[in-house]
Amino acid sequence: CFQTYFLLVNQNERHVVTNNQNMYQVARFNKLLGTDTLWQIAESATQAQVAQNAARFLIHMHIQLVQTSERRAIYKLFVDRAMSMLADVHAQIKKSEHDDS
Repeated sequence: CFQTYFLLVNQNERHVVTNNQNMYQVARFNKLLGTDTLWQIAESATQAQVAQNAARFLIHMHIQLVQTSERRAIYKLFVDRAMSMLADVHAQIKKSEHDDS
C-alpha cells in the first residue's frame, strides 16, 4: 500500500514521527518524499476508490502537521492546489458536455 510505504520512507528520513500507538505527526512537511506522487494519484487515478483514498490521506497528513509557524502557509498551499484540481475537473466536465452536444 502506498500509504504505508510513504509513511515508512518519511519516518526513516524523520519527516514523520510516530508514537507508541502508531499515530503519526508530520514534522517536516516541506521535506516529505512522495507528496507529488500522492497528489498525482488523487488527481488521475482511474479507480474512484484509489483517488478517494489518496485524497483522504492528503487531508489527514495536513491535519497531522505539528504546530509550526509554517502551518498556515502549508494549509493555504493545500487549499490552493485542491481548488486548482477542482477547477481542472470542472473544465473537463464542461468540455465533455460541449463535445457531447
